[in-house]
Amino acid sequence: MDSGLIARRYASALLMYARKHGVEKPIYASAQAVARNFAQYPALRDILGNPLMSHRKKTDILCALATPEKSSEFRRFAELVTENDRIDLMQMICLSYVELCRQEQRILEVELTTAVPISEETRSRIATKIAQITGKTIEMTTQTDPALIGGFAVRWDTYRWDASVVSELRRIRKSLTATANN
Repeated sequence: MDSGLIARRYASALLMYARKHGVEKPIYASAQAVARNFAQYPALRDILGNPLMSHRKKTDILCALATPEKSSEFRRFAELVTENDRIDLMQMICLSYVELCRQEQRILEVELTTAVPISEETRSRIATKIAQITGKTIEMTTQTDPALIGGFAVRWDTYRWDASVVSELRRIRKSLTATANN
């Protein structure tokens, strides 16, 4: 059977459970943390895949990865996944859960890159503007990249809004070389 389909089914069941018990937010935070840890530490897959490790120990590790918000509901879910020998799908399950929550709650993941660190007020203004454009709630991550020289670049879904100095310089160079070639 398709592992993506299995992961989606587990994620859907988890979402239905979370909705029924009013624990969508803590499980959402836990699922994000687990998925992020799997992406950051690929060796986790091998560690948790060790057949000699007990189910309890695997569940404990998954729950430790689920910070910042540990919940008894997430622990029960981790136990279910572990007991059903689906721990190899945990990252996909968590990613699917996050995706389902974002679709249902109209949350848009946005990545903001600036040349220098920005204030929370500026970050908030950019998030508000994107929320007005898209009609969605914004979940923004920020990073700095001095190579931008100045300005910012925003990315969400397949869109990229590049208002950086380096991209403007590229446009000017392209325009000048096109003019020189004519």
